[in-house]
Amino acid sequence: MGVAFGSEINTGIPEYSGAPDTFNSIVAFSAGITGNTGSGSSVLYQAQQQNVGGVATMFLDFATANHVTTGNANFGFNLHMGNTLVNLTGANANVAAPVARGNGNYGLPEDMSWVGLTVSQNQVNNATWQFLTALTAVNGTIASALPKSGDMLTNFGFGLSGQYLYDDFNPVANTHTDQHAATFTPGLQGNGDTYTPEGFYWSNALPAADQYGTDRYMSTISNGVFTYTNGIYMYDSMQWDLQPTAGTGQINSGDSGGAIWNGENVIGLNTYAFGVRNAAKTQESFYYGSLGGGLAFTPQDITWLDNQATVYAAPEPASLIGLAVLGIGALVRRRRK
Repeated sequence: MGVAFGSEINTGIPEYSGAPDTFNSIVAFSAGITGNTGSGSSVLYQAQQQNVGGVATMFLDFATANHVTTGNANFGFNLHMGNTLVNLTGANANVAAPVARGNGNYGLPEDMSWVGLTVSQNQVNNATWQFLTALTAVNGTIASALPKSGDMLTNFGFGLSGQYLYDDFNPVANTHTDQHAATFTPGLQGNGDTYTPEGFYWSNALPAADQYGTDRYMSTISNGVFTYTNGIYMYDSMQWDLQPTAGTGQINSGDSGGAIWNGENVIGLNTYAFGVRNAAKTQESFYYGSLGGGLAFTPQDITWLDNQATVYAAPEPASLIGLAVLGIGALVRRRRK
């Protein structure tokens, strides 16, 4: 789901020596998020098991981009259980209403939301339940750690992949023509033309693995952290340029809300990239040098996310009242001794 155009492009793992739509699959914290008006990506950052009404229940907390949840509803989440994609929806889970981060350090809101869901043991099969209980491994993965210029980042997402966008230079006619095909090899061709990689191209005619729903990641090289605003949101933002460097890429539509990893922690969320999109939104092109970026977690963001998880998994008020009554009863009994 995109914001103005800019939001999100994932080109998988572009390697000049291999297929341009290759990708790697993911770690536990990378989750897809679907809704009735659009799809995006998210970060599973907290998993807690509680006993609710005598039934073992997992509480899962996700961070995503606010523009993914705004105007959207009926959310579901996709998580990888090995090669199997586990879909958690209203049919087998209880999804909480999103909560917007609101303003951080600036006069406009941050592009971030929290969404939680609970899954009871009796709602899923045993294999899925065992998978969910192991997700506590994600706890403690988010952190505030602002990258420096030149730092390598890893961007995760379920969004659209891409294939190479080539410039076909005809030296006789002295013309340049964009070629949207993945079968070309960079360099001099047999007909005398030269194919030079210009960036990445996506269209809805590409294979299913290049469409939304395939979990993948790629690398970006940080330009540092800047204040970003688009007139709707304002926040500290990691930024990078799409570069013709093997192993690097760019986020695409559907990757908003996905994790930005610095090798040790998830330090932010994918939120925007700038490219060229046709009016029908069936084709997108991203040229080398195009800007991408994401929200960088501040210490206040981490505190806010942790508080959301704490409140979500807290006992229901009725349970607290019951505990309080039991406590009073015990106190009365002690006084009677």
